[in-house]
Amino acid sequence: MAEEQEDGRFGLPDNLGNPINSTDDDFGIIFNNEGTCGYFASNRQGGKGSDDIYAFVKQAATLQIAVYDSRTKLPLSAATVEDACTNTAFKTNSAGNVVKDMLLNKCCSFTASLDGYEPNLMEACTNNLTAGASSELAIF
Repeated sequence: MAEEQEDGRFGLPDNLGNPINSTDDDFGIIFNNEGTCGYFASNRQGGKGSDDIYAFVKQAATLQIAVYDSRTKLPLSAATVEDACTNTAFKTNSAGNVVKDMLLNKCCSFTASLDGYEPNLMEACTNNLTAGASSELAIF
């Protein structure tokens, strides 16, 4: 899955992992307006035909990461945020934010970096959150 960016281009694709991404041909994913459930098609084994439609409910919370200048408290756009759990990196938008899904009952470390600033590491946890819930992490 790849999300459309502010400039109209699409970001780097994310492998959504099992059970949505498999070694078979999985395609045509669509989410409800809240992003908590949806459908996709696949030719995986165990289906009823060639390409079958599967439903899913997301078992994750939405994490909004905000990166700020520690002195001015202003948001930092184009900062890199590295996710230690998935070994992926994202760039903050013009408001200094990155929004991503994080599996429930998990803790992950996130490191924010930008030229001219010292990297800073913070941890976020989704313990006691429910599927589709939101959480915030501020990195200064």
